[in-house]
Order: sequence, then structure tokens, then C-alpha cells
Amino acid sequence: MHIDTLLLSCRVIGRTVETALLSFIADLARKQKLKNITGDIIPTKKNEPSQNFYAKHKFTKKSENHWSAQLEENSFACPEWIQIRMGG
Repeated sequence: MHIDTLLLSCRVIGRTVETALLSFIADLARKQKLKNITGDIIPTKKNEPSQNFYAKHKFTKKSENHWSAQLEENSFACPEWIQIRMGG
């Protein structure tokens, strides 16, 4: 699975919402029998708070802006204080 664009308000970055979202994405990928998640980040002045997102979540840097994580090696556990609910 590839994360093309991940947008979050600066007010929630660092409050573990990003980890919960990654946990949700990883669960979707596992259900589709995918083996890894990839993502790109192009550093700019405006996205400085998120530039360590992939490194913080143990992704491996594959090239200057490209990161990858194996789903078997990373659980991406959702923080206990956040509940993700599907449906209406």
C-alpha cells in the first residue's frame, strides 16, 4: 500500500492521531494481504513538523524522499486512548 498524501492539522500532529491513522492504514493493508506500506515525503518549510513521521514509526528510508515498512515487522499499534470506528 502506498501513502500518497497524508494531511493532518498541525494541532493534532504529536497527539498520536497520526499513529492511530497509520494503525488503521496498516490494518487495511493486512486485510488486503499486502506486505508493506510505502510513503513519500518531500521536505518543505511548511511540513517540518511531519518530516520525521516515517522515521518515528520505524519505516526504512529507501531513497531521499521514499520510505517503506514491512507489515510483518511493524505492528503500528493504535494508542489505547484512541478508538477508530467504522461505519455509520
